[in-house]
Amino acid sequence: MIVLPKRVYERARSVPPDRLPLSVYDLPLIDEHVRRLRADLPPEVELHVALPYVADPDLLAVLGPHVDGFTAQPGSAAAAEPGGVPLTLSGTGKSLAEIAEVAAHKGTCVEVESPEELHLAGHTARAAGRTLDVLLRVDPPLRPGSAAGPAAPSSGMDAASLVACADAVRSGAPTRPVGFSVRLPPGGGGGATAAEHADGLLRALRPWSAMFGIESARYAIVGGTVNVPGGADDGTGFDWAGYGAGLAALARPGETVRVTPEGTPASWAGWLLAQVLDVRHNYGRAVAVVALSERAPGSRQPAVVARDDDVSWGRPWQRPDLRGEPVTLLGKGAHDHVLAHDVPLPSIRPGDIVAFPPGDPG
Repeated sequence: MIVLPKRVYERARSVPPDRLPLSVYDLPLIDEHVRRLRADLPPEVELHVALPYVADPDLLAVLGPHVDGFTAQPGSAAAAEPGGVPLTLSGTGKSLAEIAEVAAHKGTCVEVESPEELHLAGHTARAAGRTLDVLLRVDPPLRPGSAAGPAAPSSGMDAASLVACADAVRSGAPTRPVGFSVRLPPGGGGGATAAEHADGLLRALRPWSAMFGIESARYAIVGGTVNVPGGADDGTGFDWAGYGAGLAALARPGETVRVTPEGTPASWAGWLLAQVLDVRHNYGRAVAVVALSERAPGSRQPAVVARDDDVSWGRPWQRPDLRGEPVTLLGKGAHDHVLAHDVPLPSIRPGDIVAFPPGDPG
């Protein structure tokens, strides 16, 4: 069974149930990850980190000295208070209010994913009396005249949408396109293979930089995994040093290339704590219901922390207990929301805490 870090275990034993679910970060481990990432990348390649929706100030303090910027989701606490680090608002479905919240801070940038979002950014900038920097989020391929697109629609724009954005910029919208954001293809391989993909992306994007009149373009590339504890340690992890060296060689004078690893620090070294609501058998199969409504199943098995205080269990009837058998964990609300299959646990009871480890989708 997975072993919890001492700080995570102590937090799971003491957190009030009304504070759950709760993300708990192993800050020293996050510091180690981000230091290693920064050391692997050449100085000319910028490092940005995607923040979780709720970003603790201590987390920002650990990350800040090692990164060149953050990306934040619309409506998140980090988007409202970036803490002095350059911040990019990224994610689908941005509202006018969310863009205005970010535009209130200096050094911020909005990643626009449609002509409509560009119009929203321009309206916000005009109301604030400033020019707002924007990154244009794109989906490859981007060669003019190319009809083929990604295997499935995703965030970002095709060539026709980029042309519409160029028309909006030329019409006098108070936005300043500074570059493009793009994601590496899924399963992009190791460092050398990812650098090859990046080369193709940059070649496709440069003509669009010229079209928008961007002289010193920024190219923000999302992709590459951060190895987590218990993950691959056999040399098969993502080669950040090789990838960074390849990117540095690709950049032309005046260009800025930046990378944003997949996931947030919550998926590198963050534990998600949630309370057990119910346990039972169903046709001989052990089932526990956990107070967690939105979480995809992960590849690593969670741990259970026993809670014997009156707050966790103060009912007058006998506390049910599943012992020494594989347990399937279900999320709250949806009958088919399986969080984890057949987890071998010594014991699990209502009121106990399930700790989902780093490496699961966060």
